[in-house]
Amino acid sequence: MNIDELKRIRKMDHICKDCGESYNIKFVSNEILNKNFVNLTTKCTDCRNGLNSRGSKIRAKEYICKRCKNNFNIKTISDKHLFERLEFHTSICSTCKKYKNCENCNKEFHHHQNITCSIECAEELKVKSFIKSQGKPHNFYKGTPSRDKWENRLLETEGIVNVFQRESVKEKIKSTMMNNWGVENCSQSKIIKRRKDITFRKTLKK
Repeated sequence: MNIDELKRIRKMDHICKDCGESYNIKFVSNEILNKNFVNLTTKCTDCRNGLNSRGSKIRAKEYICKRCKNNFNIKTISDKHLFERLEFHTSICSTCKKYKNCENCNKEFHHHQNITCSIECAEELKVKSFIKSQGKPHNFYKGTPSRDKWENRLLETEGIVNVFQRESVKEKIKSTMMNNWGVENCSQSKIIKRRKDITFRKTLKK
């Protein structure tokens, strides 16, 4: 390429193919331009040096948080995280990022990596998730795949479908009843009988 053509190219404004920003190469010598023509005329200095001009310029700006309306900057966010969620990082400040809507009741709350605003909502969401995936309120409900699998394993290994059918468990229950109530069966306890009688009388009155 002749000297006049190189001079003309050096005076031109170029658009970086990586960051989309305009730049010039007027301070580049003809010799260097001739040797690295494609690289110099398609990428700006920052992008050629791996600094990612677009990310640097985005981080240099100040933004207004759409939630609290305060000014904020994103100087500490890496290119990787910045471009993964560009709109999110440039529209919400770091303080407001700590707020989200509860996935169960949709109420806004200050979160600590949790997705629900309260223990109650967490339990409700868990039940909803199990009903959606298993068709039952929890994953060990009778008729769920996990419950069936457990019962089949018990049947194959011990010939039972419930742990309360084990002789060792039955003996443990009797022992606990004797220690606590002095009888082998709760129905034999005078206190339990009295409570049943009171409950029965209340039921009749209704």
